[in-house]
Amino acid sequence: MKIPIFDLILICLGLIFGTYAIFIDQNHRISTNFAGMLSFVLSIWLCISCIKSFKEKKES
Repeated sequence: MKIPIFDLILICLGLIFGTYAIFIDQNHRISTNFAGMLSFVLSIWLCISCIKSFKEKKES
């Protein structure tokens, strides 16, 4: 199973930024928390789409 390097980088950066914005950043601003949650959601969505595309390739 090969994941394109660009997708892997985006997933890792999204999860890292989401973790920092929600748990580590001491400002606790609403915009920072919202950006962190959005980053998590987009990273998970990208993971799911990569997994679905690999399943479709294997079935074909």
